[in-house]
Amino acid sequence: MPQKFKISKDEAIAQMVAQLEGPITLAEFVRRVLVIWPSQAKKPETAVRQTIRDYHAGKTVIFLDDDTLLPTSLALAGVTLRVPLARSEV
Repeated sequence: MPQKFKISKDEAIAQMVAQLEGPITLAEFVRRVLVIWPSQAKKPETAVRQTIRDYHAGKTVIFLDDDTLLPTSLALAGVTLRVPLARSEV
């Protein structure tokens, strides 16, 4: 069923990140994004990969290695960040 409105590439990536439940290969992630956000580009995989590396790496996804990524929310689940404060800061 065709959509009445088009979503942006960033929205498609964010939607795909929200659906993930664990690590995924970059190729599979890009394939799933292109199902949500079809492109007429000559090499649409390259455009999605570059957007992920430029704008989403370290913010919404974390690269475990060159070909595997994990949503930041899953990577940081249960993490407690502790910052020591000086007496003057308390």
